[in-house]
Amino acid sequence: MARRSDHTREELHDMIVATARGIIVEHGIARLSTRAIAGAIGYTPGTLYQHFKDISEIVLHVNEQTMLGLVEEMAKARSTATDDARGMIHKYADVYLDYVRSNDNAWDALFHFRRPSDEFVPEWYLDLIGKLISLVEECFADLERGNELTTPLQAAQMTWASVHSVCSLEGGGRLKMIMERDLETVIHQLVDVHIKAYECKSAMC
Repeated sequence: MARRSDHTREELHDMIVATARGIIVEHGIARLSTRAIAGAIGYTPGTLYQHFKDISEIVLHVNEQTMLGLVEEMAKARSTATDDARGMIHKYADVYLDYVRSNDNAWDALFHFRRPSDEFVPEWYLDLIGKLISLVEECFADLERGNELTTPLQAAQMTWASVHSVCSLEGGGRLKMIMERDLETVIHQLVDVHIKAYECKSAMC
């Protein structure tokens, strides 16, 4: 069994998060436990509680890595794109779908791990969510707004919520209970709906 002095506090923190993420990616969130993490890194379960309050906080940091990966993929798509604002929103939707499918267990942990209802969500975590939404918000800001009641931020938030909702339905095998249509088609139709609603100048749109 390794001694605590074998690693610095920062090294051990990173080891715990990396090991937890590895367990989630390979086996799913259901297999994650403090005992599994401790056994993999050669420390006692009690050591983990010297660095994290509970398993929920460890998952929060794993989820941070998952979201950072999506931010990186979206930023990469933005830097190489020649699309106009509408095309970029659609490209982001594709990036989102590809990322979810390539990181299904990590994504499941991000949205389906049950945290205590009274658990405080740190500001850095909310800022990261805001960063993801802001990339789409920038695209809506480049469009001509017809609906003065909807801001670029609100349009981006609603688009995110819609795309995530159908991806969640698909992941749980429930989308086909509602409609027999290809997920990519549904996602891009939803994106078009939100773009049209944002640009629409008439109640007849």
